[in-house]
Amino acid sequence: MGSMDADAVTQELADRFRSVVPEGSHLEVGSDGTVWFSCDEGRFPGQQGDFKPGMAGTHLRSNLRAVSATDAERAVAAARQALDDLQDYVDEASHEPWPGLHRPPSARAEVREGCLHCRYVDGDEVVLELDPVPLIRQPPPDPR
Repeated sequence: MGSMDADAVTQELADRFRSVVPEGSHLEVGSDGTVWFSCDEGRFPGQQGDFKPGMAGTHLRSNLRAVSATDAERAVAAARQALDDLQDYVDEASHEPWPGLHRPPSARAEVREGCLHCRYVDGDEVVLELDPVPLIRQPPPDPR
């Protein structure tokens, strides 16, 4: 699989998502690496308009481990899928074009300098950018 730690990247991306979702939205990482999205009941209309948005998830860790040529390709594909899944959930729960103002922006991900960079863009404008996620963990310094 290379040097990417899929468990660590899953947790780091979930932490980044938590920092940007609307208030009342929640994310949890399941033991299988699925990132589960939910909202406070009664806060958002939900898909059926009954203020019960339910839950949805994205199989982030397994997508990070999918068969692909490089760690970077796996990371980019998994991150874009997770960004799309998160956006779909928030859009359907809130009935708003999150994180855009007028229409849902597009998910983008790329690897630069060993870090995964994720953002939503509308045309050429960055609507929301997450803090970079390091793909390679540096070993702790040798205490000798």
